[in-house]
Amino acid sequence: MSLEAHIFQRLSGDGQVRSIASDRIYPIQWEQNLQPPAVVYQIISKESNQSHDGPDGLATSHVQFNCIAKDYDTTVALKEAVRLSLQGYTGTLEGTEIQSCECENDFDDDFSSDAELYRRILILAISHDETQR
Repeated sequence: MSLEAHIFQRLSGDGQVRSIASDRIYPIQWEQNLQPPAVVYQIISKESNQSHDGPDGLATSHVQFNCIAKDYDTTVALKEAVRLSLQGYTGTLEGTEIQSCECENDFDDDFSSDAELYRRILILAISHDETQR
């Protein structure tokens, strides 16, 4: 299972995230015809770990979570639910092992007056096994 699929499984199985976003959890981009609140996530960088013998099979991916809602309070609540679901998480799901998950950044984006949406951005560093079994 890919890291992205692991993230989706974790978030879609979290009661607090689902209570706010329902099933609106998307990789890369948000479908334009759907209504917020929603979570859109993507890997923005990945660093493969090296040992003296070459790649060691581990990597750290920096994942950006865009928490989008029509009001600021819901945006913040959704961001917090995502953070609580993933920060400090370790586990293996269908062969993909996550060894650590740490919050690197958390900030507001500009209010989109055209779409009347708020966005809160959360960036997590996730250390994981990069080999898929």
